Amino acid sequence: MQCEMCGKDVEEFYRTRIEGTILNVCKSCAAHGEVLKETTRERKEDIKKLGVESPSKPESIEELVEG
Repeated sequence: MQCEMCGKDVEEFYRTRIEGTILNVCKSCAAHGEVLKETTRERKEDIKKLGVESPSKPESIEELVEG
């Protein structure tokens, strides 16, 4: 996941209110506002709970040709 303020790739982020806007930011950007929720990790299990499915493999189609 990327910090919504600086764009840095991070595994852990902080839900922070910065100038009235709630953002998921890295630790260094969290210092610019009020941390609402301590470190949160984005996990595959959390995504599955939201009902988002990972892309499936395309189906193969077999065709019979005479001769």
